[in-house]
Amino acid sequence: MSTQKVKQELFAKISELYDETLPHNFDWDNERDKDGLTEVEKKILTEPTPKQASETILMDEGLRDALGRVKIVPDVDKAMDYLRAIYALGIRRSLIGLYAGRGTITDQRIQSILSQLHEEMPEMVPVLGSPTMVEAVEWGKECKKINPNTGMAIFRGTAPLRMFAEGWTVEQIKNDIRKSFALAAKYKIEIYGTIEHATQTPPWFIKEIIEVMAEAGGAYLTTLIITDTAGVAGERGTARLFKFVQKILTDLERAEVIIKIHNHNDRGLAVSNALVALANGAKMVGIAPWGDGERAGNCSLEAMAANLYYVLRGSRETVPFEPQKLWAVSKAYGQLIGEEVPEMGVLAGNAFSSCFGTHLAAEYKVERLIKELSDAQKMLTTMKNAIHSPWGTAEWGRKPKIVVSAATGLKGIKLKALYDLGLDLTDEQAQKIYDVACTKAAPLTNEEFKNLIIKT
Repeated sequence: MSTQKVKQELFAKISELYDETLPHNFDWDNERDKDGLTEVEKKILTEPTPKQASETILMDEGLRDALGRVKIVPDVDKAMDYLRAIYALGIRRSLIGLYAGRGTITDQRIQSILSQLHEEMPEMVPVLGSPTMVEAVEWGKECKKINPNTGMAIFRGTAPLRMFAEGWTVEQIKNDIRKSFALAAKYKIEIYGTIEHATQTPPWFIKEIIEVMAEAGGAYLTTLIITDTAGVAGERGTARLFKFVQKILTDLERAEVIIKIHNHNDRGLAVSNALVALANGAKMVGIAPWGDGERAGNCSLEAMAANLYYVLRGSRETVPFEPQKLWAVSKAYGQLIGEEVPEMGVLAGNAFSSCFGTHLAAEYKVERLIKELSDAQKMLTTMKNAIHSPWGTAEWGRKPKIVVSAATGLKGIKLKALYDLGLDLTDEQAQKIYDVACTKAAPLTNEEFKNLIIKT
């Protein structure tokens, strides 16, 4: 049968079942709400205040969503090394896995991690992903016996097109949520109520789902996860949705429930939308090292940390994580999946590397001043760091890295000698090294640089 014939028969069937009208996903950025529950935003807040940034809770998703790109199941020892790095960073919640049936390799792995976390990191809250299935919640009950801190992110897809594809009805979804949430509450499991495809779900249904979650989960519903599963939302739609969710919780007298954003980077907006969410009601952000995840990835830990830190600079509010521990997390995640930390990206391998003399000349002059004027060292270090990067290397537990090539210039070469070897080269010595660098197709290695200094 031809492709055209298949399409004709498919559309004929759809037309017969749905009166020639396919359901469509709601567009929170632009679509008018016919029920009048929410309006399209004209002006939005795009960045959290320092206080909001300071109160932000980062929830790790490195052992679950991030692995969607690499599609591997790392061993327990490497997973624990990664969780230790996350814990040292200051993160106290981690999504460690998804229900995959009892007795499976995944089940055994999760139980081992739960046990070790309880013994080694008793303040860590391990969260398990769970569909709205009674058997999954029963499994969560057994997991909670291993680690009493265990919570469950119980999720259900709610976008109209997803419902159409699955054959789900509104009442079926609400009943499944009601049963699973009530059972989790009965077992005293902390519930992270998750609305999958929230950024494609119409306002009236969002409202009804939250009402069911709040009633069935009761006091055990501590967190509401609003997801941009397909990565379709823009900043305006994100602001509109999170303001709406916050209002629903306030009207239900459940303002204490924490709102979390979990989003994907299909439009390249995961981090910016997370910042918008924090400015409009969210207090928790799901993050993945390197921005890893299926398709275009998830909200990047490194980029999120950088932006929160930048918002907090100059304020009296505290940073909600340990910046100097971030590089260790990036490396631990690399070891988890068997890859090197990427060179490019926010606070990635190349973040503190420079080879252009136009920047390095000024940095060299400041470095000399630092050595000569020890009383002004702190002020001058701040000035030096602001020349070509918003970050100071010490703030993130890193060291400056200078790459010598034909583009570096004499001052850049002299600065590298100061940084790496504590030597103050003459212009003549720097010129000899520069002349050699100009003949090379690739930058000088550190060993080549040291050997040239010895020769000069």
